[in-house]
Amino acid sequence: MQSLAVIGHLTRDIVAGAAPRIGGAPWYAGRALHTLGHEAVIFAKCGEDDRTRYQRRLATLGLPATLASGGETTAFSFAYDAGGARTMSVDAVGEPWRTDEPQGMLLRRVEWLHVAPLLRSDFDAAALERLGLGRRLMLDAQGLVRVPEVGLLKLDANYDPDLLRHVAILKVAEEEARVLVGSTEPEALAELGVPEIVLTLGPGGSVVVVRGAAEHVSRAPGRRRHRSHGRRRRIRRRLPRRARGRPRTRVCRPPCDGTGCGGADGPMIAAVDTVAGVVLVDVETEEPLGRGAELPVVDAPHVELPRVVATAGAGSTIVAVLDRRPPLAISRDGGATWREAGGGLPAGFAVAVAEDDPDRMLYAGRNRLYVSVNGGVFWRSLPFELPDIAAVAWLD
Repeated sequence: MQSLAVIGHLTRDIVAGAAPRIGGAPWYAGRALHTLGHEAVIFAKCGEDDRTRYQRRLATLGLPATLASGGETTAFSFAYDAGGARTMSVDAVGEPWRTDEPQGMLLRRVEWLHVAPLLRSDFDAAALERLGLGRRLMLDAQGLVRVPEVGLLKLDANYDPDLLRHVAILKVAEEEARVLVGSTEPEALAELGVPEIVLTLGPGGSVVVVRGAAEHVSRAPGRRRHRSHGRRRRIRRRLPRRARGRPRTRVCRPPCDGTGCGGADGPMIAAVDTVAGVVLVDVETEEPLGRGAELPVVDAPHVELPRVVATAGAGSTIVAVLDRRPPLAISRDGGATWREAGGGLPAGFAVAVAEDDPDRMLYAGRNRLYVSVNGGVFWRSLPFELPDIAAVAWLD
């Protein structure tokens, strides 16, 4: 039974002038829940223009996820002065959640729902009332105090008090508490009328206020461990027995001259649909990451070639898997002309081409994956086997 869920907006964040990146509670909470091994459901919302890309990112979480879309994606930018003090700005305000989002059937198994608004406009009282039917709501107080206006982020206490009528637990930071009630004292917080309040204190832990009684909860001490050793053991347990100890092989891998090897900037995450379910793979580190959700829906281009097994494309680049040797045909002009590729590759069952980098290709044999980062000229095999593969897709 999926008893825990998180709902909120995804964001487009620019931190200290760097490239935009995905953010928002559904993203970060989903990563944490997956790392902890907890089952949960993710409900997220973004702008129409970011839907396809963010759907692929959500799939990497390995949790059931539903993405609503409309309007534009909520966007923030963060700047830091020489002393490290942060200034936060609102660059775009996302479309509020409607009272029919998400669908009621998707909420049936949810007993606890963490509502994580980024701005006051994300959820109104009617939306919270509907979300709270048959379950307990936990609300982040930043959705009470953050003003939904483009420009420097402003905080005030002009929220609708009816919002709190549907809330079982209110999570509030110190700054938010001072805006809401002028104090962080438990007695003042209790006047908000919420059955339970969690005042977060950063490294100082938190204070839990229940019916006016307060209890301080210290931060749990961290346990240090050798990350690579622990991760290696977990991955070893995930691999099929026949893949353990198998020597690494390479298929037509070029020498590293700075132009033809290595991966794209950042992680290269793929979803692989097998007879045993979807598996996420970090292609760059050549490691399985665990189970995933459904593969993103991608339209396969139609090609006029004989014995076609599968196709994929991005822009004017089309790759076709053929039932022959060599097993690949690649076109750079939308199918007008073709060249053979993949000499040395086994018979293929699926292929994927990265949307933002058509030179990055993923090819699936029956149980093995092969990757090319130079348009199918050279290929390298990943050093593990998977259950029989039906489809592949790039997620990142």
